[in-house]
Amino acid sequence: MENYVYEKAYPIREELEAAVRSDDKEEVAEYLRRCRRSKRKTAHLVIPPTPQIFERLIADCEMLVKEFCGKIRATIDYSAFSATIELWCDYVEFRDDEFLCILQRVAFYATTIRISPLVTGTLHIWIDIPYFFPLPEAKDLR
Repeated sequence: MENYVYEKAYPIREELEAAVRSDDKEEVAEYLRRCRRSKRKTAHLVIPPTPQIFERLIADCEMLVKEFCGKIRATIDYSAFSATIELWCDYVEFRDDEFLCILQRVAFYATTIRISPLVTGTLHIWIDIPYFFPLPEAKDLR
């Protein structure tokens, strides 16, 4: 019996490449500023069970960085209404023991998990956790 290998590459589409390489950085920056201003105008509530969940995820991620000799930073930003956990490790492995359970728990609660290699070779793992809930305006409730 022969080994099975499936391989396929998807190059970046032309319209995406044009957007990524856009020279108009000021236009992108202005768009981000408008988004931040709009978000600040909306009242937000902390989702009730989230503080305990966030603390548990920090403890889980701390186990990872201890095992893989990394660094952790957790942030709750009350002006941008975001909560993130960031990890920096040279190497991470999710085996079928406790570390795979951590990955499953993080994947269950996170809205985004981004894993990027840095120029230094270190992995940067960025985890967004839904911590805040925007309150609808009174006019939207009618």
